[in-house]
Formats: sequence, C-alpha cells, structure tokens
Amino acid sequence: MILVDQLKYAAAGGIGACISHSGAVPLDVVKTRVQLNPKKYSGTFFENGATLVREEGPGVLLQGLGSTALGYFLHGALKYGGFESLKFTMYKGGYEDLTAFASDHRLFSLIVAAAVAEFVATLALCPLEQTRIKMTKDKDYADGTVGALKRLFREDGVAGVADSLPAIYCKTIPFTMFQLPVYDVVSKSLRESARGLVGVVDVPPIAIQLSASLAAALIASLASQPGDTIMSEINGGAEDEAEEEEEEEGGGADVDADVAGAAGVAPHDAGRTEENGGATAEVASAAGHPGERRERRRRRRRRGLIEVAAELGPSGLFVGWRERLAHVASLVVIQLPAYDNIKQVILHIDFGSKM
Repeated sequence: MILVDQLKYAAAGGIGACISHSGAVPLDVVKTRVQLNPKKYSGTFFENGATLVREEGPGVLLQGLGSTALGYFLHGALKYGGFESLKFTMYKGGYEDLTAFASDHRLFSLIVAAAVAEFVATLALCPLEQTRIKMTKDKDYADGTVGALKRLFREDGVAGVADSLPAIYCKTIPFTMFQLPVYDVVSKSLRESARGLVGVVDVPPIAIQLSASLAAALIASLASQPGDTIMSEINGGAEDEAEEEEEEEGGGADVDADVAGAAGVAPHDAGRTEENGGATAEVASAAGHPGERRERRRRRRRRGLIEVAAELGPSGLFVGWRERLAHVASLVVIQLPAYDNIKQVILHIDFGSKM
C-alpha cells in the first residue's frame, strides 16, 4: 500500500470518528455520570438525562466536547489507518506465508490487526479521554480542552497520565478487537448474500452498513463494558469525588474524626487554631497537604485492574451498560458507514504524484 492511500484511510477514519463521537457526547455524558454516581442516577436513561439538565442546565450535555472531537480525530486516524495498513500487509503485502495464514484464519487475523492498531491509537487518545471524564465529572475543571490538558499534566504529570493507560486499554482494545472485525466479516457476508438476491430484491448498501454496524456495536459494547467502567472508576471514581467535596466544603479548616484522632486531637477541638497550640499543625499533617492528597488520589488510580474489578464485582462492572449501549450504538452506526463512504470518496481523489 502506497503512503498516500494510508493517509486517505487515516483521514477517513479521523473524520468519521470525530463526527460520530462528537454527535454522541450528550449520551456519553449521561453514561459517565451514571457510572460515577449510580446511586443518584438510578433511573432510566431519559430520566437521568433530565435530572442532569434540570440541575446543571442544557450545557452539561456538551461537557468534554472539545476533548472528544480532538481525541477521537487522532484516535480514528491511527486506528483505521493502522487497521487498513495491517490488512494490506497481511493480504497483499507479498508475504506468502502470512497471506496464507491470514486467509485461513480471517477472523483471528483481523482481531490481532485491530488490537495492534488500537494499542497505538490509544496512546494519542489517553490524555484527551482523561480530560473528557474529568470535565464531565466537574463542570469547573477547565474552560476548554487546552486548559484541561494543562491542568491534567500540571497536577498528575506524565507519569500520572500514563498510570491510566492500562485501564483505558481495558476498554479500547476489547472494543476495537470486536468492532472492526465484526463489521468487516458481517458486512462482507451480507454483501455476498445481497449479490445472490440480484433480480429478486434490491438491497441498498446503507442497509448492509447499518445492519453490520448494529451487530458490531452490540458485541463491542458488551465486550468492553467492564473496561469502560474500570476506566471511569480509576479516572474519576466516587472516592475522588467524595474527598474533593470534603476539601471544598471544609476549606482546609475542618478535619474529620478519624484524621483528628490520628493526630491525637479531639474532633471538637480540631478546628480551634488559637487554643490548641501545636495541635493544628499535627492535624494538618495528618490530613495531608494538597500535594499529599493528590498523591493519595494518584495511588488510588494506580490500583491494580484486578483489584478494582474485584471491588466493583460483576454487577458493578456492568453499571450503566444500557446507557453505554445506547451511546455506542449511536456512534458506531454513524461512524462505520461514515468511514466506509468517506473512504470511497477519498480513495477516488487523485492527489497527483504517488508517494
């Protein structure tokens, strides 16, 4: 495959992913809020959305739009471009043994190609996905995508951002492993069936694309649901939210009974700065300075994936699966047909000299 064709596939994937994910942001906001606070948002999808709009205004449904658009443009370009490049290498790259194996094990080969492409694409998505979750959780996190990225790296550093990669991989790799191969195999099968019906019934291409997209959405959504929940928990779980609320409400002056007890100060004396002499310093030390609190939150984010999964349990891992399925279905049935059609248009554009 010549480089210009790879760039065309990448452009089609980036545009398709950007359009679909940006359009599905309101659904993603509701889904993420359900995962972060399932006790509060325990109603139907529409009831949870109505609660959000009533409490925070319509603008809440667009939180994280900038991060989503940029992140998934880069992600889509690398994912689809990489997948198509690996497919070309397997089937038309001139490697006879590889081509024979890929032809005999088509589904397995496509799954491996999708996993490799997603591994690379997620590196670009990681910080933008983290800022999306944080901006969805906290409307005051930052004014925009650039501000959110600056705050993310300022507070967590490169190491802190990288800490979330394993959790994000738990979501993105299973999703793409099933999304792209299922769409590829199902759409190919449906096209072959449609050719057999020529003269009997005319099956429009969009019907094939939508049917294959729905199948891919269902399987990919369920396969990646546990990873999606773990990612939301690690990047913005209930423990972080409760601690941040305590800090905001207490203003640094109030300390709970456990912390005060650890410092040897009676809870009712914890906030009396003038009368308890050096006790306040001991309490402040036990409570931890802002940097220490951030480090504690970072340690929670670095919990093992198995540990987090065990804490959530089977039912906890599938919290918000209905909202996520609605979100995934809406973006996949837009993204895959959009990619297919944009790809066909771009591939027929002649940019002159081939690279």
